This record gives sequence, C-alpha cells and structure tokens, in this order.
Amino acid sequence: MLLEPPRSDIAERLIDLEAELRQLNLWAADPPTPEALASEQPFAVDTLALEQWLQFIFFTRAVSTARQRSGFTCALCYCADG
Repeated sequence: MLLEPPRSDIAERLIDLEAELRQLNLWAADPPTPEALASEQPFAVDTLALEQWLQFIFFTRAVSTARQRSGFTCALCYCADG
C-alpha cells in the first residue's frame, strides 16, 4: 500500500479542478501565445477562454504558491508537472 502525504484542502481542490477540466476535454496540451498570456484585462477575457485562464494563469500561479508554502504538499506540485 502506497502512502500519500496529506494534502491541504486547497491542494485537493486544485487537483479536482485539473481532473474536471481533463474529463471535459478542456485541459489544453499547448499553452496560449505569450501575447495572449500578457493580457491586462481581468481574467484575460480579451485573449483567453475561461478554461485557458484557469489552466495557464490561475492553476500555474496556485501551484507556484504551493511550492513556496510549507502548508502545501508536494503531491500537488507533482500532479501539476505531470
């Protein structure tokens, strides 16, 4: 039996978010262009679909924060890199 490190509630929700986007075939294999990611509009509404914003801005920043905080588990970081 493999033992997993405990996950925080936030890490669990982020993993759930990724799983849901993948299940709905909304998880993109390729990132948007650098220009699209550089949008200054809230949620990059002028250049990204909501699922792109979730994956490439929100999720990326949340995982980055997870790596910097001791309260988050490495399991989240591992899943995000997968």
